[in-house]
Amino acid sequence: VTPTSGDLIGATYVDKQATIPQLGMMDWAKGSNFVGYSEDFSAWTGLISLSISLNQGLTPIDSNNANLLSIGIDASSTRHRLYSLYSFSSGNDYTYSVFAKKDEQDWIQLMFSATPFNAQCYANFDVANGVVGNIGSSTNANIVDYGNGWYRCSITCTATTTTNSTFEVITTNNTNSGRYPSYQSTSNTDVCFIWGAQLEESTSAGNYILTD
Repeated sequence: VTPTSGDLIGATYVDKQATIPQLGMMDWAKGSNFVGYSEDFSAWTGLISLSISLNQGLTPIDSNNANLLSIGIDASSTRHRLYSLYSFSSGNDYTYSVFAKKDEQDWIQLMFSATPFNAQCYANFDVANGVVGNIGSSTNANIVDYGNGWYRCSITCTATTTTNSTFEVITTNNTNSGRYPSYQSTSNTDVCFIWGAQLEESTSAGNYILTD
């Protein structure tokens, strides 16, 4: 299999033999991505009080398949969340990362469900200025500048039970909020662009690997 620019970022492409060859300035590496549909958030398990539009602009690797995360007008306070599922194992460290770029709001939150982690596995990210905001006491968080307004946001937590549960992207009403915020949206808002989600059994974000 010959890698193309749309298959990798920061160095990673997985062929049918699960090898990850180098391209340009990229490193040789091996790794895993447990996220299904890593570049199509519309296919994730849950889209709650938000919408995803595909192919809305350039990604960090200049492919034209950035996802645009948008919210509408709410009748009352609600959570605006996007999530997928994975079967986590007790005692293992997991890192969850997403590439994000500001549109009309500055802040997003990444979060692991309270089970099998705990209520302190989350962090807020200012994707306008590249800053980590409020962070749970059981969480390591990081944000890396990839240029052209794109940042890779990541959180790392340790599972305390074995169960099938969620990892999420949550909008935060343009504030550095607490965990799992609810709010009422009074206008139609294009929150931010997102792309390239990754979940791995690791203490830090590895080279991004595309999944279908």
